[in-house]
Amino acid sequence: MKRKIFCFLCALGVGLFAFAGTSYSVESEGGVTISVGRVLHGAATGTKYYGYTGGTITLPHSKGGMLSFSIWNDMQVNGYGHTNYFNAALGGSNIKIANYATRNQLVEEYSEFRNQWGAAGITKVVLAVPPGVSSFNFNNSGSVTGVEISHLQFIEGYRFLPGGYEVQAMRPPGRPMVQVSRVSNGSKTNRKYYGYTGGSIFLPHTRGGFLTFKVWNDQHVGFASALNKINMSVASRKDTFTQYTTALDLVEEYREFKNQWGPAGGADITIQVPEGIPVVKFSNSGSQTGIEISDVEFTHGAPIIVRFDEKVNRTTRVLNNFGRTLNGTNSGRTFYGYTGGTILLPHNKGGVLTFLLWNDQGVNTDVTNNRINITVGDRKETVTLTTRKGDRQEFYKTFINQWGPAGGREVRVSIPSGITSISVNNGGSQTGIELSDFSFAGN
Repeated sequence: MKRKIFCFLCALGVGLFAFAGTSYSVESEGGVTISVGRVLHGAATGTKYYGYTGGTITLPHSKGGMLSFSIWNDMQVNGYGHTNYFNAALGGSNIKIANYATRNQLVEEYSEFRNQWGAAGITKVVLAVPPGVSSFNFNNSGSVTGVEISHLQFIEGYRFLPGGYEVQAMRPPGRPMVQVSRVSNGSKTNRKYYGYTGGSIFLPHTRGGFLTFKVWNDQHVGFASALNKINMSVASRKDTFTQYTTALDLVEEYREFKNQWGPAGGADITIQVPEGIPVVKFSNSGSQTGIEISDVEFTHGAPIIVRFDEKVNRTTRVLNNFGRTLNGTNSGRTFYGYTGGTILLPHNKGGVLTFLLWNDQGVNTDVTNNRINITVGDRKETVTLTTRKGDRQEFYKTFINQWGPAGGREVRVSIPSGITSISVNNGGSQTGIELSDFSFAGN
C-alpha cells in the first residue's frame, strides 16, 4: 500500500510540474538576456515564449533605453477569457500591466502542450527603462494563468512614458466569445443561438465599446406564448427587459428541436460598455422558457448605456385554442368554439380585439338565447345574442341539415397593456357559441 501511495504522488507531481516547466533557462534575444523557469515553443511558428510565473531580464548596459516585447496569456484551447498581469519594478517605480485575452486571440498552441494550452493576446508592450537600471525582475502576481513574453527587443535611448510604459495593439482583437450551456442552430438560416438559461459574453478587449446582440425567446410551436426576461449584468449595473412572443413570431425552428421549438422575437440590445470591463453576463431568471442571443458584435465606444429595442409583432392575427372547429358549407368560414376557449394575442402592448359571435342554431329551434362570458385579466364582461331559425345563414359541413351558425354579431374587446390572452365561455347559454373573423388592432 505504501508503494502505491508513493507512486500516485510521484505521478501527480510530474503532472503538476509538466506545465510549470522542468528547468531554469537563460536565453539571449533582442539585445537582452532573460532568465526564466520555463521556455515554451510555438507549435506553428517556433516562437519562444518566456515566463509562466516570472523571471529576470538583464539589459546590455545601465544607460537606459526602451524594451519592447509581446505579452501573452497562457490560454486553454477550450477556455474563454481572463486577465493576467505583468508586474515589474523599474528605477523605484512599480509597474503593473493588465493583459486581457480571449480564446479568439489564441495565435498558436505550445509544442509542449498541443491540444491543451497556447499563447493568447494582441498586445505589444514598450517599457521605458530609466538610466541606472541594468536588470529587473518580473512576475505574474494576481494572474489567472501564466504570463509569457516574446519578441524581445532593446532599443537604445531612454524616452519618458507616462506610467513607465505603453501598450500597442498588434492586430484586430476579433469577435466576442460567448460562454453558454447550450448552442442551437437555425434550421433555415444556420444562425447560432447561444443561451437557454444564460451565460457570459467575453469582450475582445477592455477599452470600452458598443456591444450589440439580438435576444430571442425559446418559443414552442402551435398554440403557445412565452413571456421572458433577460437580466443583464454590466459590472455593478443590473438591467432587466421583458419580451413577449407567440408562435406567430417564430422565425424558424431549431435544427435540434424540429417541429417543437424555435426562436421568436429578436429584440435588439445595445450596451455601451466603459473601459475596464471584460465580461457582460445575462440570465433568464423569471422567464417562462429559455432565452437565446445571436449576432453578437462589439465596436469601439465608452460609459454604460443600455438600450432595448423590442420587436413587437404588429400582425392582426391571433392564435386560438378551442375545443372544436367547424366550417361553413357555403362560405368556407372557420368557426371556433362550442363551449369556449382561449385567444392568444400577438403582443402585450394592448389594443382592441374584434370578432364575430354566432349561435349554434338547430333546424327545429325557433329561438336561441346564448351568451359569451369574456375574461380579460381581472375584468369580466358578458355579451348576449338572441337568434331565430331564419337567422341561420348556412349549415356546418359536419352537421348538414342539423345545425348552422346564426347571428354574426360583431364583438369588440378592449385589451389593456400587459394582457397576453383572453378566455371565453358560453356559461348560461342554450346551445354552443362560435367565434370567427378575428382581428387585433394593437396600440
